[in-house]
Amino acid sequence: MEVRGELIVGTVTRNGITFLTTTLPYKSKPATLADLCSRVNLVTGLYLKVLPHIDATTAVRQITTRDFVDIEMAGCWAGQSTTEIRPHAHVPLFRLPVLEHLEGYYWRADFSLVGGVVLHDFLKVAKGKP
Repeated sequence: MEVRGELIVGTVTRNGITFLTTTLPYKSKPATLADLCSRVNLVTGLYLKVLPHIDATTAVRQITTRDFVDIEMAGCWAGQSTTEIRPHAHVPLFRLPVLEHLEGYYWRADFSLVGGVVLHDFLKVAKGKP
């Protein structure tokens, strides 16, 4: 993420190819933690955890979750945003339909992370373990 003039521009790149670009006016409209949480669950994060073995095979492939606690919002702003999703062979995000553009949010906060939970372990399931 970076500020470019009056815009915040975020890009996500894999293998040198940018597959997602989003823009949001810089500090357009002040917002609160409650405003942000009305759009997305900021407290509970959902993650795809992938770790390789030394030989580059997959050692861990899990969906995990952990919570943010003691959130102290330093600043939060909302505004009309744009998102462009480009096709990428390794990141098939482009296959998800964009139904409607809502507000975008830019926020800064201090928080603590508490211990997480493994929701799904792909490798155990592949080996027939629960």
